[in-house]
Parts: sequence; C-alpha cells; structure tokens
Amino acid sequence: MDSSDLADHLSLCERIHAYCHRRGWYGSDCDLLDRTLGIESTEVWRDADGMLHMRDVSAQIALEYGFAYPPATDEQLATCAARLGFALPPVLRALYLQVANGGFGPGDGLIGVRGGHPWRGGDWPDKTIDETLSTGTWRLTPALAEALEQQPSAYLICPTTPDRWLVLCDWGDSMASVWDSWTSYVFTSGVVDRLDTTSGQNREWAQGLQFQARSLEDWFERWLAGELTQFNATRPLQGF
Repeated sequence: MDSSDLADHLSLCERIHAYCHRRGWYGSDCDLLDRTLGIESTEVWRDADGMLHMRDVSAQIALEYGFAYPPATDEQLATCAARLGFALPPVLRALYLQVANGGFGPGDGLIGVRGGHPWRGGDWPDKTIDETLSTGTWRLTPALAEALEQQPSAYLICPTTPDRWLVLCDWGDSMASVWDSWTSYVFTSGVVDRLDTTSGQNREWAQGLQFQARSLEDWFERWLAGELTQFNATRPLQGF
C-alpha cells in the first residue's frame, strides 16, 4: 500500500481504536446489542486456508479487550484485489491493515477479506468482501446518487442487479450497507413493499436504496458520531 494513502487514513484508524477502547467493545454494534440482551450469536467463518469454523460471538469476553480478527496481510489484500478485478479503496486497505480484518463497526460489522469477518447475511452466509461483489448492466448515476443524498428519507428501486457494488455490512432483515464503486457513495439497501397505485394492493417486493454517506470515509465518520441508521426510507425518490 502506498505510504501516503496509509498516512491519509491513519487518523481514522487511530480514532476507531480509541472509540472501541472507550466503550469497551471491539466487535460489531449488533454483537454488542446481543451481548447486552443476553442473546446467543454464532458465527461461521473461513480462515486464510479456506477451513470452516464456528464460534459463539456474543459470549466472547475477549471482544471487550481486542478485535476478533488480526489485521490483514498485504498478501490477503492482493488476493482480494485479484478476485475483484480492481484495487480495494485506500480507506478499506488502511482499516484492514491497521485495525482488523473486519468484525468491527456498524451493523453486523465490516466484512473482511479471506481469513477475516464473514458476511452473516444473504444466501451464502460466509462470504468475504470480494465475494459480495455484484455485477450487472445497471449503474447508479452521479445525478441519482446526489438526488438520494438531497432526499435522505427517500428510496430508489433498483431496476436490476447493480454493477460493481460491495456489501460492507449486514443489518439483518434483508438490510445491508453497500458501496457503489462507480460513484463512491455508500447506501443502505432494504426491501420495499411496492403498491399498485390503481388498486392500492401490494404488487411486489423490491430492493430499495437509501443514502447513507458520500464516501467510505464519511460512512465511518458517521458511525463514530452515532449518525448511521439502517434502512428506514418512507417514500420513493421524487423527480426521477
């Protein structure tokens, strides 16, 4: 990783370390809630060699003192980039190298590269971040991204599978945070109950997008400030 890129994000890495230390929890927000409520939470994950493991997350006292996963290696990040077909964003590389290989942060925790925190949602619940990559023919335009930012309570229906999106974390109940590589925006994705405007009856379920942050850096800053929420859009995007 370029040393200037690492320096650019060193402050964010240090503040995440400090934030986790202050609250006495180095795991995800969802796992902290489960632990507080006494809910058992298990995790299936693959190590760097591809071996499957299972562990009880909510009972891990160690998460009060340190991250569940060690930082990723340059080799692991290079493997991830090769699978993606493009380089990971510098802020993600810095966090994986300087903080941990996922497992901390909003929702169910940042998804890691191979050997790190897996995606515990979706149809294949042990994906690494490169395996969450979506490919399709539809791209979100900058104009649509800006409109969603200007209408924060609105959602946009995805007409088909979006191109080059990465799932950052799962929120449960078919909700997730996704990074769009074309605009660099972060959105929260959720299921929308679409209505037939003629009959007023439910027509179908569809994937909706709601603005979360202008960038990955902004997404983590908003998490540290307690400003991130899961999908809660109440109306369709206006003007499109």
